[in-house]
Amino acid sequence: FELGVGELTEVLADRLLNCAMLPVLLKGVVAINGDSAVGDGQTRILAPRVALFLIRQVFDILRVPCLLAPLASALLQPFVPAALAYVLPEGPSVGEASPA
Repeated sequence: FELGVGELTEVLADRLLNCAMLPVLLKGVVAINGDSAVGDGQTRILAPRVALFLIRQVFDILRVPCLLAPLASALLQPFVPAALAYVLPEGPSVGEASPA
């Protein structure tokens, strides 16, 4: 990311977001508020604590706005927007409001 080539940075950030961060890290955090995150037959890739730790590491280490802004925006949403539903594995909280 520190190569100074804007177009390459954007492509790498998009790949990292859509292939790793949103489907793995965001799904790990979304599972915290899910009613049936463990017992409904879905497999969780990361435990919620591990996902939160890794997200913290991403924000501490990386300084690329085109990567951090979409991740922060997705994390601050009260529910997973329908636009992100295609990225995440199927789950009960995708596209629906999380229970209070």
